[in-house]
Amino acid sequence: MKQLALLILGCVCGAASAADSYTIGSDLDPRVRATDYMAENRRFLAASTALIQIQKESPQSTLPTEYYQRLADDTLNFGMQKRAEMIYREEAANGKDPLVLGRARLRRAEFLYERNFLPEATAELTALRSQIPAQLMVNWQDQMSRVLMAQDRYADAVQVLTKPDTASDQPGYMRYNLGIALLKSDHVDEGINVLDRVGTRKPTDSEGLALKDKANLVLGYYWLKRQQGGSAIPILDRIRQTGPFSNRALLGLGWAYLSVQGDKQKRSQVADDTSGPASGQFSSIGALLRPGFLDSDIYKRAGLKPFQLASSDPTQEAALKKALVPWVELVGRDPIDPAVQEGLLAIPYVLDKLGAHVEAQQYYEKAITALEQTRVNLDQAILSIRYGRMVDTIISRNGDADSGWTWKLKDLPDAPETFYLQTLIADHPFQEALKSFRDIRLLIRDTDAERQRILDLQAAYDVRTKQPVSQKELQQRIGTLSSDANLGYQPDIKPQLQMAQMLVAAPYEDKAKEAAEAPAPPIKLQLPSNAPSKFDGPYEQLNALKIRLDALSPKLKVAEDAGAKTLQKIALNDLDAQRKLNEKYLVEARFAIARIYDRASHGVAP
Repeated sequence: MKQLALLILGCVCGAASAADSYTIGSDLDPRVRATDYMAENRRFLAASTALIQIQKESPQSTLPTEYYQRLADDTLNFGMQKRAEMIYREEAANGKDPLVLGRARLRRAEFLYERNFLPEATAELTALRSQIPAQLMVNWQDQMSRVLMAQDRYADAVQVLTKPDTASDQPGYMRYNLGIALLKSDHVDEGINVLDRVGTRKPTDSEGLALKDKANLVLGYYWLKRQQGGSAIPILDRIRQTGPFSNRALLGLGWAYLSVQGDKQKRSQVADDTSGPASGQFSSIGALLRPGFLDSDIYKRAGLKPFQLASSDPTQEAALKKALVPWVELVGRDPIDPAVQEGLLAIPYVLDKLGAHVEAQQYYEKAITALEQTRVNLDQAILSIRYGRMVDTIISRNGDADSGWTWKLKDLPDAPETFYLQTLIADHPFQEALKSFRDIRLLIRDTDAERQRILDLQAAYDVRTKQPVSQKELQQRIGTLSSDANLGYQPDIKPQLQMAQMLVAAPYEDKAKEAAEAPAPPIKLQLPSNAPSKFDGPYEQLNALKIRLDALSPKLKVAEDAGAKTLQKIALNDLDAQRKLNEKYLVEARFAIARIYDRASHGVAP
């Protein structure tokens, strides 16, 4: 039993010794491990600050490579790109791991792209091309192609995305980008084929489903704009009934039934795209036109009472009824979507074509009521944004997090000032302006808290130094100091008696008395040559820090006001565009009713 205890004690001591022996700034440094925990929780400002503190506490130490890699990553993640760039370039000059360095530079290029610094991102990726490891080539292609497409350089993006050595490893979204770049660079047949293959894949996650729907929507509207409704219908049928692109797909499908059908399109094959899985038809828009569903009373589902259709061409009537099916589904959805608003006008348009003029007039009036309510809501949202409530409402959601550049706004609070801003969430300008504003708010909060802490410390110091000291407390302090200095003083003995015991005996009493009564000569202090010109203790350091914070606060306030105005400008521009579209639909609806009245008064058929 004794031997077992000794063995356990030895193991514990050995583990403690191993834990205590670490290189400053290495992976075993407990302070570095604490910053890793902060970074994992997306507290990048706190992590980078703690890493800088390690460097300040050990100015003479040579810190390892992984320390600087962490510092650069956390600094960039919080959005301080220039400071991170300096660290990355130092690593490149020192010849560090090319894989680690390549990932770091790709992340910096992504940061520049999202902040809309497109020439700088292009230069960074171009310089990286000859040094990128093979494992990161697909990532480089993805970033370079997106940067080029953002500058309308579609032909260059095609060259980047069609390299034969990496084409088979490209994920779906890169194939989608290739299809768009081919269409924009006049390689129409190849672009159509690539998008068609992306739109017929069997995705395994929500992002894959959204990408599939987006490819089909782009391709369907491509044919619709060219009056090729017969080609657009089967493509739009693939899109889900419920998804981010379903409303526009429902709207386009209705117009596709009323469009010229056109000839069946030929397929074209891209050299590096020879196979692709077929797509299932689960919950797709095409299921709305399943057998037996269209034969039921579509007018009743549209909320119309029984009415008598005027004589019309059976073929035209069948097409109009088919167009009603997706539109009836569409108008029951959120009226803030412009596609839904257009659907409100499309249904009475069809009814008017079918000869149901009274029902068309009633539906136009219903559409006008809904559009006018939307206009009122838009006006309220615009007013709320101008008063500044929109920014405060959005920032209040997780506003204290210091996740910096990696934070993304995924949804908006249910409030009047944000109700019509759903389309802004995916836009880089709005997201990046919002990130910058959040960071400024975070810095203001931290500087205010630090200033208050300094004031509290200074107040506590002033209380201790300016408070009168009683005789008893002074006696205790003298006794404590005397004991600490080994001068032979005792706290419970009077100072006069202590001093008397230390004086020399009677032969020197008179001389001692004369020396005590004589004025003391001035004391001259000989300061060392390297002595500071002024005292710089903790109190003085706190005061200097407070002065710096006081100078920083007005600058942060100016930056906060500028950021709020930028966000307001972006939001107001978006809402203004929605309001103009709303006004356009209102004018069209009122003119349509006027035409119906005019025809009825003159007895003219439509």
